[in-house]
Amino acid sequence: MPSLSARALTTYLTRKYVFVLATALLSSLATIIILYHRYIFYSYGDNIFPLSFNYLCNYQLFFTNVNGGSISNNVIIDIFSLMFFLFLGKYDEITSMLITTLIGNVAISLIAYDNIIRNSTKPNMFFFCLVILAEVFFNSGINLYYDILLLPSTFIPFHALFPWVLYFIYSVFIDNYNFITKSLKVIIASILLVISVDSILTLVLVAYLVVAIFFFGLMLISKQNIKSKLKILMMSVITVIVLNVFSYLSSYISALNVFPSSIGKRYYVAVLKAYIDSFQGNIFHALTLTYYPNTFFNNNTDFLIYTNLLIQILIFIDFIFYKANKLKIITCFMFLLLDLWLALPYIYPQYIQIYANTPYLWSLDIPWLSFTFFIVLSVTLSLSVSFVNIKLNVPKKIIIIICVLLIVAAQVYPFYTGSITKAEAWNPPNYLYQVAQVVDRGPDINPQILVLPSSGVYVAYNFSQNNQYVGAGFWSTLIKGDVYNSYFPYNKNSLEWFITIYPINPNSSLEPVINAAKILGINYIILTKNVIPHDFYPYPTSQEIYKFEQILQKYPVIFNNSKIIVYNFSDEEEASPVRYIIFVNISGPLWSPQPQGEYPYKLNLLARSLNITGVNYSEAAILSIKYEKEVLNSITNYSIFFTTKNISVIYVKNIPSLKIKQIGSNQVIITKNTDKKFEFPIIFRYSYIEDMNRFLKTSGSNEVIPVYSNESFVVITNSNIKLDYVYSSLNDILVIFYTILLIVLIILVIIIENKKLLFNLKLI
Repeated sequence: MPSLSARALTTYLTRKYVFVLATALLSSLATIIILYHRYIFYSYGDNIFPLSFNYLCNYQLFFTNVNGGSISNNVIIDIFSLMFFLFLGKYDEITSMLITTLIGNVAISLIAYDNIIRNSTKPNMFFFCLVILAEVFFNSGINLYYDILLLPSTFIPFHALFPWVLYFIYSVFIDNYNFITKSLKVIIASILLVISVDSILTLVLVAYLVVAIFFFGLMLISKQNIKSKLKILMMSVITVIVLNVFSYLSSYISALNVFPSSIGKRYYVAVLKAYIDSFQGNIFHALTLTYYPNTFFNNNTDFLIYTNLLIQILIFIDFIFYKANKLKIITCFMFLLLDLWLALPYIYPQYIQIYANTPYLWSLDIPWLSFTFFIVLSVTLSLSVSFVNIKLNVPKKIIIIICVLLIVAAQVYPFYTGSITKAEAWNPPNYLYQVAQVVDRGPDINPQILVLPSSGVYVAYNFSQNNQYVGAGFWSTLIKGDVYNSYFPYNKNSLEWFITIYPINPNSSLEPVINAAKILGINYIILTKNVIPHDFYPYPTSQEIYKFEQILQKYPVIFNNSKIIVYNFSDEEEASPVRYIIFVNISGPLWSPQPQGEYPYKLNLLARSLNITGVNYSEAAILSIKYEKEVLNSITNYSIFFTTKNISVIYVKNIPSLKIKQIGSNQVIITKNTDKKFEFPIIFRYSYIEDMNRFLKTSGSNEVIPVYSNESFVVITNSNIKLDYVYSSLNDILVIFYTILLIVLIILVIIIENKKLLFNLKLI
């Protein structure tokens, strides 16, 4: 392409879609270069950001591999997974961030461009650079720490889609379309809002408040007549209410009681108080966006205060020099209101008590989670639509660009250097990818993976150079399959919790842990030696790792180096026959806060049930004793194998040979080799769901019993059986419907606007 003069380049960039796509793409690429020029992963606590292709495979539409094969309902994740199929390996994290950023940035660029044009200003190089810098600020300004807390499965739709909610609202009031087109855009915006917010209850109040401010602000400044505005208002309110009633009203209603009474006073209030009492916690830091300590520069937080004050000066500079454009007023009001709300606990300390007992005020529970995205989005919109009414000469434009560049530099500096304190950047060693490839290329459609040892709270492995905590969601992100011991479910009847907590006792035998792994149908055991002992207590010791090596030495090793060993533990499938049924006198969670005296009793009782001589635990299932009568009434061909006061074991005789055929990852067909009618049990290693019978197709009768872990269930049947495990709740069906409807409506709007788009392109 030949070089262009400044005038020719400016003319070229003023074309709407070139401007929009160029700014969105360049800002996205700049963000990726800044974030990933040295590192691959950003890790905090339970989660890894951004999503890898493997993570998307683990959270697909019909089946998710997280801890027992529970069903996923996130259609957006499934759609995104289609985009990454070419980007396998370590670079798919970069790809996912690029796509997510680009989708959201296009909406911001469209709003900025339309605002510039409507203010009779050409989108020249000054605005081109300003929009790019504003979008880089947005995508690094929210700080990956906050995105990680949003959880990877919810961050992608939220980060990518929420800016489009604002864009379609903007288009409804500003564009001079007919009522039908506006109605379609109202529905699109409402669906996007519901899908992006989903049931993330800590974002509901703030997200809907931001939408309300933007909506009513645009309605007031719109030149449309009152009748048209009222029509749009009524339709918007009805649409949002209807979508929420069908989708999430039950979640909202349940939160009325759950959060204030069960959680608000005991947890969220404590979090809020800790935030207020933090060493940088005061109203000045809240109002200057420095409420979270050491966000940018680790040792020079004063510089951060100055740069954030500069942000506020820039977004209000229109009010100082000239009458600000109307969109700027709305976005500034959004910023001020959210910022003041963030500072409210300092202004009015009694607010904490009100918040503890008032539904949805717990959206302030973790301030940096609830507010940061929206505050930075409002600042981004303000910056990107700034200065359109001010006649600036070249030197002034250069000064403004330098100021914005300084702000962005302060923002991205720790990402660029990798010196972030709370969301450390790190580059996983290559052998971890080799481990993932070994497991992913195995014969199992949905392998079960157990990661050992544990810290007793989380897996605490040190794969980084700076002792970074890498646990919980890391393995689920890296490896396809059910990853156990990476995150334990609190208050569940979980064998995973047992595997996590039992080995802590240095005098305990590890045989019960191995037997629990057999019941769970574990295919691979990953034993890692590089733990972080000083960060976790109680923590794995070298003696514990040595004990695991000794007990696992009879199993084939498929990967081994000085840091990690991968054992091919078994070839168990998602379903297998059960010859031993162990009844344990435990009902309810293995661990519960009250009464704590039951905890060692339950743990020891479960350990004894997992260490009975003569039981083949690969063919066993553990059930609560409350199901004993039901099971014994269903099975006639059994004998008593073992019995004590709290534990009894039956041996099921004459189990027919079975042929188990797994089709895909959500359908299992089991056929027996005899026509004789007698009952036999089969364990399915999928999460138990009430009314499981509706997923089973048999030619006879069957009983469904949840295994004690609740990560699987036993079916007692007398015939061939087919499990078609595609779970669809009302909410799942609605999300699928909304997604299909969204695609149809967007295509329809594009068709309706086609002539107008062509006309605009000819004019520019």
